[in-house]
Amino acid sequence: FGLLVSAGASPPFIIFLASFFVIVGMAQAWLYGGRRPRASSTLAGAGFGLAFGILIGCLILFPPQDLFTFFAFTVLALSYTMLGMILGYLVGCLTASLFMLLTVVDEFWDEDPSATNVEEHQQQQR
Repeated sequence: FGLLVSAGASPPFIIFLASFFVIVGMAQAWLYGGRRPRASSTLAGAGFGLAFGILIGCLILFPPQDLFTFFAFTVLALSYTMLGMILGYLVGCLTASLFMLLTVVDEFWDEDPSATNVEEHQQQQR
């Protein structure tokens, strides 16, 4: 997020992005008991995108004056839902990659330097 600040991103955008990452991460952990992270990420992204699309639609197109405005509102909400699904999947992949990297670093950090080979290290782990 420091890169966003240095690039001149506005605070509301940074809060929006941070909340999106948090929601996708929480969905990966809680939905489906953590067993289906990709589905959880896309579902969280779709929900977030739908909520954002409805919010933007309400700010721009509310109240609908005619059928065309109502149609535009619906298309806007559904478009943000689809975009949210795609971005949710990508953020989920990024989050999973970060946790995998942390696991590797943690295992490397916990290695005993006195173990000269893998078998000794495995015996020490038991």
